[in-house]
Amino acid sequence: MSNIRPTALALLIALLSLFAFATGPVAAADFRAGERVTVAAGETVAEDVYITAGSSVIEGTIQGDLTVAAGTVDVRGTVTGSVNVAGGNVTVAGSVGGAVRVAGGNVTISGQVGRDVVLAGGNVVIAPGATVGADVAGGVGRLEIEGNVSGDVLAGAGELIVRGSVGGAIDAQTGQLRIESQASVGGNVRYASDREAQIAPGAQIGGTVERTQPAFVGNRPLIGDNPLTGFLGSLLALLLLGWGLMLLRPTAVVLPGAELRTRPLMSLGAGLAMWAGQFLVLILLIALAALMGQLAPSLGGAFLAPFFLVLLAILAALLLSQVWVAMAIGGWLGSRTSELSQWLAYAIGAVVWVLLLAVLGFISGALGGLAFLAGWILGLGAVTLYVIDARRRDRLTPTAPTYPTYAAPPPPPPPAGAPIA
Repeated sequence: MSNIRPTALALLIALLSLFAFATGPVAAADFRAGERVTVAAGETVAEDVYITAGSSVIEGTIQGDLTVAAGTVDVRGTVTGSVNVAGGNVTVAGSVGGAVRVAGGNVTISGQVGRDVVLAGGNVVIAPGATVGADVAGGVGRLEIEGNVSGDVLAGAGELIVRGSVGGAIDAQTGQLRIESQASVGGNVRYASDREAQIAPGAQIGGTVERTQPAFVGNRPLIGDNPLTGFLGSLLALLLLGWGLMLLRPTAVVLPGAELRTRPLMSLGAGLAMWAGQFLVLILLIALAALMGQLAPSLGGAFLAPFFLVLLAILAALLLSQVWVAMAIGGWLGSRTSELSQWLAYAIGAVVWVLLLAVLGFISGALGGLAFLAGWILGLGAVTLYVIDARRRDRLTPTAPTYPTYAAPPPPPPPAGAPIA
């Protein structure tokens, strides 16, 4: 294998796959949207399909590519091309002739994939009976391989578990690597980790097993992976981010926090809509880039800059959402004890929120990831309600009328014969 770190290589593969999708030729397309969008069993779509929905189920046949942004995606039918998905829970149980590219919270591959599987997610399972015709690459929280992967596994994962078959090599950077007794690996196993791999007796490995130190090991502090230092580092980052924003514009922190505290259900609904909508914007920009690219490459490339700007905005919202959640928690606690300054309320909320994330993450990486995702969604909803209310107030509050001003008239002349003062 090359000297490129597996996490960097996986990211490179994902970016190249995305670029190929954005600039490649596009045939006629079928665009669908709604709360629940399906391609019914027995239905055949002879073109590419683009879907934005709350949930999507594919039971029929798509003779082209499938691109979906939805909370829940279930592919049970046949897709002759590739599948590109951004979703919360994603299941591919059918047959995909091309590649599967997924960004999701929970991903399960239980069907047949003809080419690569490129992943960015929380928990990913290549289930028993699943087949992947080429490589599995990506950065995930937990990756379980129980099916058959014909190519290599290139992964950055908190935990990598192999119970199935890998025809090629494994090159991973991981917190923990486990190869179970029923597993088989055709090539070398090379991994970067602080811990020795757990390789059960009976596991078949066709090549060598090599462990290296994770990147930047020389820069680690002596206290290492102490959970307390991780908690304090996260807390300090959240405090600096929130207090810095409060210095610039206090209302941008306090008022969204108040919206979330007083209208949590509406914040959740608005947040879900915005969360799905941001991925819809990305998909639309990609589609426009592909369509315009048919006229001239420069026209297609013009949409890539807005794409990356939106992507940066999404990353910023991901971080700022945690600030608004912390402010909501601090405001809620402050309202039930005594009057607190906004600064102290935010600090208390940040401590509680980071502590909650740390505890849930310690119990299970999936729980910590879901809590962080919930904070992202709730924070997005809170700031959306804040912006809507601010615009409504600006529209309904009458502007004070202005009147022209005039100089006071001169005093009347004194009557004739009156003494002059």
